[in-house]
Amino acid sequence: MPAWSLLLFTLIVQACVGALVWSEFLHLSVAGHKRLAPPDTIRSTTMMGITIGIAVAVLISILHLGSPIKAVFVLNNLGTSWLSREIFLLILFGGGVALATVMWRRGWGSETSRIFIGRMSAVLGLVLVYVMARLYMLPTTPGWNTIATPTSFFSASIVLGGCVVLASMLHPKSASLSRENARVVVVWALMICLGVEIVLTPLQAGVLYDHPMLVERSDGFAVLNVLLGLRVLSVAIALGCLIKLLTGSTERHRRWLFTTIVLVLFAEILGRYIFYTYYYRIGV
Repeated sequence: MPAWSLLLFTLIVQACVGALVWSEFLHLSVAGHKRLAPPDTIRSTTMMGITIGIAVAVLISILHLGSPIKAVFVLNNLGTSWLSREIFLLILFGGGVALATVMWRRGWGSETSRIFIGRMSAVLGLVLVYVMARLYMLPTTPGWNTIATPTSFFSASIVLGGCVVLASMLHPKSASLSRENARVVVVWALMICLGVEIVLTPLQAGVLYDHPMLVERSDGFAVLNVLLGLRVLSVAIALGCLIKLLTGSTERHRRWLFTTIVLVLFAEILGRYIFYTYYYRIGV
């Protein structure tokens, strides 16, 4: 069984990173930035939600530790430990987002400085996702030491963050960000990432089929096949819903978007469940 705290921690952090990256990207684009009227309540609300998400993820990670107070000493190994780098980058990312949130909501500093801190936090978030992936890519863990690990981590960030942004676009108060071209860009990005996840499934399955637990128990293959099948089916249906989001009225968009979010969340949780459940080591 996986450590559910790790499963939730990784997905929440990656969703926060993705939401921030998408938010900054859309504000940076001509479609999302030029027509925003100050104060930018959309950006400040998004940053507040991301800050809360990071706080929840940090709380989950602390509860996972046997001795939380000793976590500070992990930072002594920044030069050699991916775990130390993960904690360090999480502190920088969370601190940057929290600072930008306060600045936007309080009106502190210039708009340029607030935007700079937000975008630097987004860059740090992407580096954080890479470090999170490298933490698991060990030579002694064949199921994790593949290109599928960083690909799935970045894909989860883009997909989950994109779902958050799409949901916010349909809110009446975010009409200034709900233009057709911005929505189409997000939907197409989600479709590409979900397509990549389907393509990577055979690679993941090929590695997992060598799992000692499956070799020793024939029913293990059936269970794994069901889990992988459910994940692929969820992603495939989500792709169909995303296609519906490219056309039709706003009212229909709300219906298809809700279904898409539920399916994507289920698929990502299931994928991460498989990731942790079928972990095994070889060698010493």
